[in-house]
Amino acid sequence: MEPLVFLHNPKAGGTSITDALRNCYAPGELAPTLESAPHERRPAAWRRLSGCRFVAGHFGHEVAARHFPGHALITNFRHPVARIVSLYDFWRRIVDPGLFRFSARSGPAHARRLTFSEFVRSDSPFLSLYIADFHTRQILESGWTLRTIDAGGMALAKERTAAMRWFYVCEFEQQSLAWLHEVFPDVVSGRGIGRANVNASRERTVPSTADVAVIEERNRHDLELYEFAVVSLQARATPAVALRRVA
Repeated sequence: MEPLVFLHNPKAGGTSITDALRNCYAPGELAPTLESAPHERRPAAWRRLSGCRFVAGHFGHEVAARHFPGHALITNFRHPVARIVSLYDFWRRIVDPGLFRFSARSGPAHARRLTFSEFVRSDSPFLSLYIADFHTRQILESGWTLRTIDAGGMALAKERTAAMRWFYVCEFEQQSLAWLHEVFPDVVSGRGIGRANVNASRERTVPSTADVAVIEERNRHDLELYEFAVVSLQARATPAVALRRVA
C-alpha cells in the first residue's frame, strides 16, 4: 500500500474506514491517531511520525502538507445535516468518559444541556468549530481554526478534493466501495466498511425544517463541497455501478 494520510471528517464513517485501511499496513508503518484540536496540538510528535506510511485523525491539510508531503490524501464525506444530527446524538449518549473531557464546555456537556434547535443555533466558538463548515476548513487548513472561506478558498478545497486518491461518501457507500476496490484492491476485499461509533439508541433526533435550514446556512461551503464530491464520485466509480443514495 502506498503512503496515505486520512483527513478524518468527524461522524462520517471515518473510524470504520481507518480500521479497514490500517489492516493493509505493517504495525511499524502505522501512526497513532493524530489530533490537532487546540488542546491536543503536539507538533513535535507529528514530526517524529513523518516516516509512518498510514496516518489518520481529525487534523487538517496543514499537518499533512508540513509533515507528510509525500503521502496521498483521502477523506470522508457526509451530508452536513446528517453529520451534525449524528454528532449531537453521539455527544448526548456517549458513556465513555475517556473519549472526552466532561467539562462544562465539552461537546457532550453542550449537547446534554441544549435542545437540538439551540445546539445548531449556538454562537459558541467551541461548537462553531464542529458545526459550521468544519470539513471545508479541514481540507483548506484546519477544521480547528475558524476562518472566512472566500471564492478562492472554495475553489482550492474542490481542487484538493478532486486530486485525492480516494474518498468516501456515506450516503453512497456502494459506489464509494466500488471505487475503493479499484484504487486499493487489497482493502477489505469483498466486504463493506462496517460501522463503528454508531448510535445504538432507537431515539434519534429528527430536525425540524427550520433546523435543517439553519444547518445548511451555517454549512454552505460544506454542502457545496459535499455536492461536488458526489458528482466526482459518480464520474470515478465503476460505470456499471449505478449511483444510488443510501437512505
